[in-house]
Amino acid sequence: MDALRMSVSGEKNKKEIQNLFLYSMGKTISIFGTAIFNFALGLYVLKLTGSALSFAVTLILGIIPMIILNPFAGVIMDKFNKKMLVVSMDLFNGILLVSVYILCIRYELNLLIIYATTFLLTVFTTFFGVGVEAAKPNIVSEKMLMNINSISKIIDSVSSILGPMLGGIAFVIFDIKIFIIINGVSFILSGLSMLFIDFKLFNHQSNESQSGGKIRFISDIKDGFYYLFEKKSIKSLFTFLISVNFFLGFTVTVPLPYIVNTVLKLDSKVFGIIQGAFPVGMILGALLVKKITDMISYSTLSKYG
Repeated sequence: MDALRMSVSGEKNKKEIQNLFLYSMGKTISIFGTAIFNFALGLYVLKLTGSALSFAVTLILGIIPMIILNPFAGVIMDKFNKKMLVVSMDLFNGILLVSVYILCIRYELNLLIIYATTFLLTVFTTFFGVGVEAAKPNIVSEKMLMNINSISKIIDSVSSILGPMLGGIAFVIFDIKIFIIINGVSFILSGLSMLFIDFKLFNHQSNESQSGGKIRFISDIKDGFYYLFEKKSIKSLFTFLISVNFFLGFTVTVPLPYIVNTVLKLDSKVFGIIQGAFPVGMILGALLVKKITDMISYSTLSKYG
């Protein structure tokens, strides 16, 4: 019996490592692909129109849908099979970009196509992101949750550093059409890799059992907020994170460009280095957080942080 248990445990550990590897690979392709594509496309718009407004609209279309759709994406992910939706979103991104490439062969790439593509890419990526985040407790064990969260944060931070850089390089080296088809194929490969993840390896309680019922967006979102404010610990963490982000924005993010450029009169290269220090700090924090939380409790760490 003990030998059987050890065999089952060993098999589960192998699947967990496989899940972690496939998750990392799939998310890296998706997040990097989106960051690189949005930046390169923004540069193309700037070159095409010479308009800062058109460039700003492209960037906005890569952000606003994410903010609006996140609560609705959470409701949908709770009601349906997460694996099916995550794989579908990556494949939809791939099919979208391949379709845009085919369209560009016949017609010139114009602002309407660019805006529509950016919007849809952001929508699909938002659902993908919510799906993989919600699935974490089911694809790795509780003891590995900190590891997968650290990997996830590293991917996000590295993509915020290298995404614009690689997007700029790709824009210079490749024709925009070639870049679109390469990116499209990458998304499809990412979706196929997600197919091999066991989304029920650690089958914690899930709302997927409620699938098949009606989706009541407003009611379900309200229930989520009620639950949030009923749990004192979650409410405190929620308030803490809002406060931290508000004061960081108020004291650092917003005034920083003014201080660097106007008060200190530093050039754009120095400003770029300072901006790059933020995601570098996030990467270091993600790498160290597991060791630190093993020595110091999370509540104490948050308090002093």
